[in-house]
Amino acid sequence: MKTAILSLVLLLLASCQDNKKEQLLHLVKEWQGKEIRFPEKPVFTRFVTDTTDYRIRM
Repeated sequence: MKTAILSLVLLLLASCQDNKKEQLLHLVKEWQGKEIRFPEKPVFTRFVTDTTDYRIRM
């Protein structure tokens, strides 16, 4: 009985990994070839409320 339950749990875990890989593959294909644009003057915060002055060199 314990062997059957263990086998079922292992089977479920294995199927979850395949589904996760398929989701990641779909996401990569969806984003492939797209351009990421960043704002001209980004605002950085510390502890969600404090803004800090930080310059990005381009």
